[in-house]
Amino acid sequence: LICYGSASRHIADAARLGNATCVAHTECFDELISLMEKHVSVNDVLMVKGSHGMKLELAVDRVFGTAFHEEFERYEFRSGEFRDDVLRYFVYTDHATVRGKLASCCDVAIPETIEGRAVTNIARAAFEGSAYTKSVQFPSTLRNIGYAAFYQANQIERIETPPSLRIIERSAFNSCAKLETVFVADGCVHIGQRAFAYCHNLTAVRLPDSIAQIEDDAFVGSEKVVLVCSDGSYADRFAKRMGLKVSRGRS
Repeated sequence: LICYGSASRHIADAARLGNATCVAHTECFDELISLMEKHVSVNDVLMVKGSHGMKLELAVDRVFGTAFHEEFERYEFRSGEFRDDVLRYFVYTDHATVRGKLASCCDVAIPETIEGRAVTNIARAAFEGSAYTKSVQFPSTLRNIGYAAFYQANQIERIETPPSLRIIERSAFNSCAKLETVFVADGCVHIGQRAFAYCHNLTAVRLPDSIAQIEDDAFVGSEKVVLVCSDGSYADRFAKRMGLKVSRGRS
């Protein structure tokens, strides 16, 4: 039990009197995040309860790489939409999100910051159907690649994610016709439904030991794929369960 805010102190005190074995209380947002990182483990069920004004969804986003805060903060932009020569962004009070591509350039380098805010997310369908994008350099601040972000981006051949990335959402790279290799850096924990489905030229996906969940159909229709992972890792067990080919590699 983690209690946050001055008014929750009595809850923590009552829980301790009731012989609860693990109780913490803090009024510091950064300490709340530290407590969550320390005590919440893979496969735990986490229930978060508080008023909208406490912005607890932001704490969840910071720890797990989700994007709940954007849904609640849609009218609380720092500067609304921002554009550079290549990309379109939404700039929020504490982060920025890539919303779409403007130019027909082949090689895209996503910056780490926009207007002083870290670029943490790539939004739903941001590069969907891109006929020109061949390579993408992701920033070291990236936490989440959204639903269908690169769906049918048919010129991309290789993907390498940064260690900051936590979540690859549903259909993020679905049906990328020329995609051949994927290198997922240590730090990613979740690969969503059909994230790499129907990539018919995909031959190698390196998955780190940090991976804790892969949806069953993440690689459906990618008939050439081989998962490169360490022996006994979650990715290894997933591959065996799904009948996928495995190659040993350092994670």
